[in-house]
Amino acid sequence: MDQLKQRILEIFREFKTPVNGILKPQSVEGRIRNWDRRSQDDANEAINELISEEYIGVKDNWYTLTQKGYNHLNEDYSITDTENIILNFLKSRNLKAGDVIMPNWFNSLLQNIGRVHFDNFNTALQNVIHKGIIEVRSNNDMFFTQKGYDELY
Repeated sequence: MDQLKQRILEIFREFKTPVNGILKPQSVEGRIRNWDRRSQDDANEAINELISEEYIGVKDNWYTLTQKGYNHLNEDYSITDTENIILNFLKSRNLKAGDVIMPNWFNSLLQNIGRVHFDNFNTALQNVIHKGIIEVRSNNDMFFTQKGYDELY
């Protein structure tokens, strides 16, 4: 994919657009206005190519990010990457074995991570639980385990 089309797709990432999520053309145009003159001049053609190649779509005069576009933007990321974000977040809390992990702690993390990590978060959290780093007890309270402590510190 050429650099200009990639830059246009990156706008969707900046806005954390999900699969089939919509983005106002004005939002895209606002970003393009800050680019060099040649990129601005060639942007409409690149957008049309992205549409014809099905990386983005158009619905009711809004741009949409297709599954193909989402996959292309996030091909370098995996569930493991999201697990590592969770583990680094837990480590930053300076937890010791047995500490309670408050579910609302993850709210700030979710607001600051990229779309692919947001989409993968629940699966990654379940993987961290299955690895024994976090224990979920009968009342759904989460606790940092000794294994988690040993692995993170």
